Amino acid sequence: MLNPKVYFILFALFINFSGNAQDLDLIQKLTQEIPSVQIVKLQSSDHFIAEYEIMIPQMIDHNDPKAGYFNQRIFLSHYNDNSPTLIVTEGYSARDVCYEIAKELKTNQIIVEYRYFGKSIPKSVDWKYLTNAQAMKDIHHIRDIFSNIYKNKNWISTGISKGGTTCLFYKAAYPKDVRIAIPYVGPMPNSPEDKRCDEHLLTIGSDECRSALINFQKRALDQRTQIIPKIDSMAIASKKLFSMGYDKVLEYSVLELSFSFWQYAHECSEIPESSTPDESFQYLSSISGFDFYSDATINQYKPAFFQFITENGYYGFLHEHLSNRIIALDKFDNSYFAPQDANLSFHPDYMNKAVKKLKRKKRILQIQGELDPWSACGLKLMGKDQYYFIKEGGSHSTRINSFNSEQQDKIWTIIKGWMI
Repeated sequence: MLNPKVYFILFALFINFSGNAQDLDLIQKLTQEIPSVQIVKLQSSDHFIAEYEIMIPQMIDHNDPKAGYFNQRIFLSHYNDNSPTLIVTEGYSARDVCYEIAKELKTNQIIVEYRYFGKSIPKSVDWKYLTNAQAMKDIHHIRDIFSNIYKNKNWISTGISKGGTTCLFYKAAYPKDVRIAIPYVGPMPNSPEDKRCDEHLLTIGSDECRSALINFQKRALDQRTQIIPKIDSMAIASKKLFSMGYDKVLEYSVLELSFSFWQYAHECSEIPESSTPDESFQYLSSISGFDFYSDATINQYKPAFFQFITENGYYGFLHEHLSNRIIALDKFDNSYFAPQDANLSFHPDYMNKAVKKLKRKKRILQIQGELDPWSACGLKLMGKDQYYFIKEGGSHSTRINSFNSEQQDKIWTIIKGWMI
């Protein structure tokens, strides 16, 4: 028997969408699979017939139900019971968008919000349960639920950035869950400060471009007394709090500049050769920005930095060339952005085991951008039925549709060939 909450959801959906029998059929299937599910109907888009925001109960600790439960958000975009299904492994909060793979292959789509982000946060946050092992079990549980609805064998996983890393971890942990894995710009760093990223920043582009960035960084720090009041005015106007202090905000933004510049393939010709304090402030705002260092944004991304430092790896800051201009920061890692009440020891075992497993898995196609520093620590799988496409001049925004038509045809031919 369905519980009262489910009856209410079904009744509300019936009143608002009684003209669509497929809606009600799908809702009934979901409530049979997940008796305590919470469902909100969304506006349909692209090729999808129906779209929903769904909250699914998950165990906080999949090894111990006594640890309690939380609701994990997914976005379900339904096309056809018999079509392939794309499962999007987010690394952060989720939003309802149609991915290019779903458009091209006319799939159903399930976007899984990562635990501890967005609406998928337990009432009591215990950092010891924020692990890749637990997160992969979240996704596997969702896959199990929907495998009883979508029975087509062609399940495909994808994800972008940290979500791309999640996609690779998921393929390693549950290789039978998906037939194909297509991670985008997903890094696999080997430490909290992967030196391969440093090497990339020291060698990518021309000598002139890298020198222009360094000269701008020095100039911006030399203009500290004029730029900091501008940061203060911005904070007041946006009503944002910067508890770390404006000196640190400026120094972090300057240190981040080179990574952000190459990550999104900005134009070398636009680096100011000379700039007033106002122009320096505007250029920093447009590349590395200041908002990230506000209390609100730090709190939003705290779970990610916990994982970067404890399991996923990350990058540090090139700072030696600015040592005589740095006055506020006494360390050059990202530990400031992680929860200070948690154990931040790095444990490489999960990453190492995943990499070892992935070298033996088939039907993995990776997308990377050449200029993106994350590509320096991408996992270059080149075995049987493994492909690594890197776009020349590409950035962290590189997608399949970023390539020329010939390369796009090659990529889609590989993917569609795996679905036969």
